[in-house]
Amino acid sequence: MLEPIALLFANAATLFIAWLLVDSGWHKRDRANRDYYHGVFAGYGLLLGERWRGLISLWGWAEVTLALTLLIDPLRWIAAPAALVLLSVYFAAIASQLVRGQYGRDCGCAGPDGALKISPALLVRNGLLVGLGALALTAQLGASNLLWWQIIPTAAILWMSYLSFEQLLTNRQKILSL
Repeated sequence: MLEPIALLFANAATLFIAWLLVDSGWHKRDRANRDYYHGVFAGYGLLLGERWRGLISLWGWAEVTLALTLLIDPLRWIAAPAALVLLSVYFAAIASQLVRGQYGRDCGCAGPDGALKISPALLVRNGLLVGLGALALTAQLGASNLLWWQIIPTAAILWMSYLSFEQLLTNRQKILSL
């Protein structure tokens, strides 16, 4: 059994990653966003033709499903490693763009309304997300001695920190473009 503080952060990280995946997947499954994501995926070299456009929605539904399975104790042994792999793939995709010198390209992280561009700071953010995904491997939401009133606020702090960091990145990029 994990120490209570480690379990608290593992459970909070799991809730946060679930929120992140639902948010990400929900943008992708929306029909109005398909053209946007088709361009983003093509920019990463993942989609080459129009016939792949339907996979964007399927990818979004897969992210939402993965998020929900993260919250079910008997399924987490599959979902947590899958979420960690997905977060690592996103990390690697951004790293590959940086290696190719594709700074300033839309990362696709926050949907069409997001203003984040590929940058080293974004890679750091995604590295932190991979770390949180690794914490989710040890979560025990149902078997926890912790109360939900401890886990939910901790997850909310992670969520607010994520949104704040994302806004700081966006503001930094806007200032540098002036």
